[in-house]
Amino acid sequence: MLANSRLGPAAKGVQLRFDIPDDVEISGFMLKKKKNHGRFEDPYKTRVFCYIRNGKFYVRNYIVEKDILDPEVQEIIISDWQWDGEDKGKLSISRSGSGEELIKLKVDNPDEWMNHVYMALAKAHDSQEDER
Repeated sequence: MLANSRLGPAAKGVQLRFDIPDDVEISGFMLKKKKNHGRFEDPYKTRVFCYIRNGKFYVRNYIVEKDILDPEVQEIIISDWQWDGEDKGKLSISRSGSGEELIKLKVDNPDEWMNHVYMALAKAHDSQEDER
């Protein structure tokens, strides 16, 4: 799978290869907000590689020193969470009802990501309807 983003480690126009499935709907680098950060510290330091596949959102840490993705994958079922792309350049994922934030990401193209989230939600809703 090829990936490129200004939030990623590659120079513009350089494509990186990572071991992710070929059938992802969208993928790219983002910056993950650190939950416990200092007062004057930039909370968006952790580089992550994210992708959407089969109704799930995947987050993998990028290991800068080794130029690889962490093998551990955080898997989020899209329909189980509340998604917000309204904050300029950011994507928030929180628990429906309580508002407890799971993760907040800084992203180049939040509208494009939200479109894919909405498509995944529609597919999940359609498959629930088919099961009835």
